[in-house]
Amino acid sequence: EPVTSPPLTLTCKSADQLDNIGDGSIDCVVMDPPYYDNVMYAELSDFFYVWLKRTAGYVYPELFRLKLTNKESEAVANAALFHGQKGARELAARDYRDKMASIFTECRRVLKSDGILTLMFTHKATGAWDALASGLMEAGFTITASWPINTESEGSLHIKDKAAANSTIFLVCRPRLPRDKEDMVY
Repeated sequence: EPVTSPPLTLTCKSADQLDNIGDGSIDCVVMDPPYYDNVMYAELSDFFYVWLKRTAGYVYPELFRLKLTNKESEAVANAALFHGQKGARELAARDYRDKMASIFTECRRVLKSDGILTLMFTHKATGAWDALASGLMEAGFTITASWPINTESEGSLHIKDKAAANSTIFLVCRPRLPRDKEDMVY
């Protein structure tokens, strides 16, 4: 039988402001969140952004309004954003945790009560895991399962002879059920 694909909508929005999606309307959220302080994605993206702006920017000018990518809104623990401030690393860690909590809160809002959030995360530092788990709990999620998946070849040149993580942890999270209406987190 012919299969009809459901309608698909692509948006370019911040993950903490999904106002185009209704409350409790999504069955599953799958994400690969930023890896704390491992990669500054916006800085890396600038190279591609300026070239895409010269091509795709003519077709989608609304996506290329900025000169370069927005680094202040990025959910990473970037101490450089707090340069010159006392405790820059701690400020960056708090900024990451708060941004991830905001993103997870929005995911919680759009998920159905029996929905599921799955995410994959890799980091060696306990602070990164603490920030991620704190954000999930603050947003009203319970981690119900986890699996380590070996994602790196032992012979890869970028991890050879380094104390690099060679697996990604997949987490399964469910909305925490409120004890009463006062406990609801959205």
